[in-house]
Amino acid sequence: MSEIENRKDLSESINEFNMENLDGEIVGGISIYKLTDNNGEFYRVIAEVGQPNQSLANYEFYLKKDSLTFARIVKFNETGTDTIINSEYYFDGNELVKQIDKEKEKMDTQTVRQMFEFYLDYGEESTESQNADIDSTLLYGIWDSTKGGDADFRITENEFYLVDFFEHSEYKINGNLIKIRGSDFYENGMILKASQDSLKIKWIELDVVVDYWKFNK
Repeated sequence: MSEIENRKDLSESINEFNMENLDGEIVGGISIYKLTDNNGEFYRVIAEVGQPNQSLANYEFYLKKDSLTFARIVKFNETGTDTIINSEYYFDGNELVKQIDKEKEKMDTQTVRQMFEFYLDYGEESTESQNADIDSTLLYGIWDSTKGGDADFRITENEFYLVDFFEHSEYKINGNLIKIRGSDFYENGMILKASQDSLKIKWIELDVVVDYWKFNK
């Protein structure tokens, strides 16, 4: 890591987007810093996440030849005065070789890799594509995350319905962002993919990327 920090041939760029509530007020945001060489190869990705009504988070990922070698996950309490997660992960290829947890709460390795892939892909996208409008009609229908299992939620023109909890909520689409209002489980999501039969959403507060399939039962 120190070798990367000291290199003079690397350049850093930043992508940012704000999260808004249904009234258009900015309630959080994500800043993604990517460090690359002249050939566009990634060496480091840093994500700073301001989550609505939740703690701040900082994620650092170091790469070698497009492979994750080190990750640092830090989450702060709501006041930002103390850490609730502070962990380091050392990788050799696909294997986790060492994990250091400085707090009792920690994040599992699969989630760390999932976040790495998300922020790496997001960092490669242009600002134009990040803010691209989604055809909302592609979202209509019943969706499940197990490809043939039970339904997760239903989206209609005016409603986001969480099936297992019989929860009815309003929602708003802004570019590729979805805002769920009045839900106890979902709030802000980034729509990464939407087609006739598949959907991929990054749920900001939950720090997960979920693939959904159109429910046909």
